[in-house]
Amino acid sequence: MATENEYGAFRLKKDTVEFLQTMKQAFELSYDKKFTNDEFIRQMAASVEEGDVAVWEIYCTMELQKEELAAKAKEIRERNSK
Repeated sequence: MATENEYGAFRLKKDTVEFLQTMKQAFELSYDKKFTNDEFIRQMAASVEEGDVAVWEIYCTMELQKEELAAKAKEIRERNSK
């Protein structure tokens, strides 16, 4: 059973949702398999990785920075709790 924190929500215009539904169908036809919405979004991201290197590099840098900031915050919390 899914917990409340497992899902988020995007507030999207109806035409954007329709676009994404059609795009998901195109992916399914292209790969000859069904995708969950999560799988579909990740597959689209993989397409960005392969086709738009600049966006992917910036994304990876942002993810690395988030990890570094989380580690720094943990270090500071631990130091302050002593």
